[in-house]
Amino acid sequence: MTSQIVGPFFGALVGGVCTLCITSFNQWRQRKQQRRIATMQVASNLRSWMRAMAWNFDQTKLSVASGGHGGNAHVEIPDFPFETSLDQVSLLTHTTAMILFDLIYAKDTANTSIGWCIKLNDDPDEVDEVFDLFRSRSANLFLDVAALYRCMSQQVGWSQDVAFDHHYTAMMKSEVERFEKLKQIKRRVNTKSRL
Repeated sequence: MTSQIVGPFFGALVGGVCTLCITSFNQWRQRKQQRRIATMQVASNLRSWMRAMAWNFDQTKLSVASGGHGGNAHVEIPDFPFETSLDQVSLLTHTTAMILFDLIYAKDTANTSIGWCIKLNDDPDEVDEVFDLFRSRSANLFLDVAALYRCMSQQVGWSQDVAFDHHYTAMMKSEVERFEKLKQIKRRVNTKSRL
């Protein structure tokens, strides 16, 4: 009599455990696939943002070099495409999502600094300071985005050929170095003027 009770109970228990394992495995596989798709979409958004940022950067350099006769002067770093809907970001790993939120914060902080620089510099002769700040903050943010983009590209198995043009990365690095040299020169001038 006990075997009549234990047999079906044991069968139901084994069946339940198997169902639970299969369901859990399918959910894990589905989350993994969703994360992969989200990583591809966000990486593609980052690449689009870098292209737009590189264009704005080039246009601003052209405008400054030509005295405003060529190009367009940009003084605001554009939003990331995924900022309006963070659905894809929520599917990424916690670490990647936090890095993206840090990038959004860095972009907003840079735009605020640039905005204040514009308001505080009424002198037309000091307009270069605004453009220098824009170019410096843009270049730093671009390099951070490029590093994350490379990492995300590798996660989804994209080849290095898909990686963003190294010319722009080199250009942004040289811009950061140029701005650091400008800051050092300004410090020296301020120190000498105090003496």
